[in-house]
Amino acid sequence: MKTSSSARAALWIGLLLLCGSLQLREEQFGLFTYRVLNANTVEITAYPKNATGPVEIPAAIAGKQVTSIFGGAFQGCTQLTSVTLPSNLTTIGECAFRSCTGLTSLSLPSSLTSIGHQAFYECTGLTSVTLPSSLTSFGIAAFSYCTKLTSVTLPSGLRFIGEYAFSGCTGLIRALFLGNAPPEVESGPFRFTALGFTIYYLSSRTGFSSPTWKGYPATRIDETTYSWLLRYGLQYETTLQTDPDGDGVNLLMAFALDLDPTIPQRRQLPVPVLAGNTLSLSFPANKPGLTYRAETSTNLTRWTSTGVTQSAPGPDGRSTASVPLDAPSRFLRLVVVP
Repeated sequence: MKTSSSARAALWIGLLLLCGSLQLREEQFGLFTYRVLNANTVEITAYPKNATGPVEIPAAIAGKQVTSIFGGAFQGCTQLTSVTLPSNLTTIGECAFRSCTGLTSLSLPSSLTSIGHQAFYECTGLTSVTLPSSLTSFGIAAFSYCTKLTSVTLPSGLRFIGEYAFSGCTGLIRALFLGNAPPEVESGPFRFTALGFTIYYLSSRTGFSSPTWKGYPATRIDETTYSWLLRYGLQYETTLQTDPDGDGVNLLMAFALDLDPTIPQRRQLPVPVLAGNTLSLSFPANKPGLTYRAETSTNLTRWTSTGVTQSAPGPDGRSTASVPLDAPSRFLRLVVVP
């Protein structure tokens, strides 16, 4: 959805942000301008606007750890292609990387706790961002108008989302919350995102609602299913009833039997075993919320569970179904239903 200039301007009525106003003495380290915060830490305060290519912010300067980036420090560095952030960084200030249009991806360190207002506003080249589990808050319009961003995963410890945090991210189609609903969510965090934008949340989490949450479409996803999908590089909103490779085995069966959906699944299916006068089939049967039912047939047309003995899952999570060979031909199959 596109926004008119008047609608865009309306987002900022009454919003006044100081993107970098510094009073303390500054010093120089290479291209980095910094100031000393205390005996152990320093803060990056500025970087040349005409700098090009990648930048690696040092972990320490003058024997002191770099723990924060001051407001506006990299604002308008349009030719930066990537930024490596120090491992002890805790704070990214207001407008710190605003309008860094050359940035394409961003991985934030596991020490980071807060992202300031408009910190990555109008980073229009940004296609992906990794938010660490340590993050507890990000401010007003922190990622607004990152128009190429398509998906974002919000960490479990997040407690505050500022107003219009992802507003104007016209490519953003999904947002996954890993934790409970943040206690403080200001208005319009996902305003003017992509058509069909959906919020996803895990089944064990609280504070969310379906079919909408905070006015946005919201879908509850099973946590076990989510883990399995991500293990094989599948999107968390993938429908298990689909058969992406067309081999006749849908993702629901692959999930139920813990198969690898990235390789031909027919080769991984359990195979019936004939022993004496009994035909048996052993299979994993321990996914919660699913019903595993073995059925038999003598003609591959009419199937029934009558006459089939099926054990409860054992300590290894496997069940065995068996049927006597009381007909000229006998077949076994497994049906899985949610």
